[in-house]
Amino acid sequence: LPAVDTIADWGTGGVDKLDLRDLLGGESHAGNLEGNLANYLHFSVSGSDTRLEISTTGAFNNSQALTSVSGENQVIILQGVNLVTGFATQDLIIKHLFENGKLITD
Repeated sequence: LPAVDTIADWGTGGVDKLDLRDLLGGESHAGNLEGNLANYLHFSVSGSDTRLEISTTGAFNNSQALTSVSGENQVIILQGVNLVTGFATQDLIIKHLFENGKLITD
């Protein structure tokens, strides 16, 4: 089973960021471009929460679907935050987070 962390007070404004540098290995991107991060990160909505599933080895095979995937070894639940609605793909969510300074990777 994957490790699960819950963040109860993560805000879309302000200084809160998802710092995933210690979890990912082998990912690549340039600036605000998503690169191959859809192999590592997968966002979906569960009720009123965002579920971020993480494959530390990039096992998601660029899954762009907005439903849950399998093969994750870490899950982060952002309570009361919906980062998915309004975006058609995982790449667009990732790019949006980079553009707003909310995501940090290697």
